[in-house]
Amino acid sequence: MDTTHSPGADSLASSFAASYAGVVAFIAVVAEGNFAKAGDRLGIGRSAVSRSVQKLEDQLGTRL
Repeated sequence: MDTTHSPGADSLASSFAASYAGVVAFIAVVAEGNFAKAGDRLGIGRSAVSRSVQKLEDQLGTRL
């Protein structure tokens, strides 16, 4: 069995990581009420929270 990673697997892992980060960021924004407090809760900047949610929105094709 070949255990090397295919380019498709790397793309899938990257997509999953972005989706997971986006969902975590979105939940934090909802729980905290704004992006700055969500960033504080997650230990990242407000802009990183915003980017994560924006990537999730792009993947889902809708605005959250």
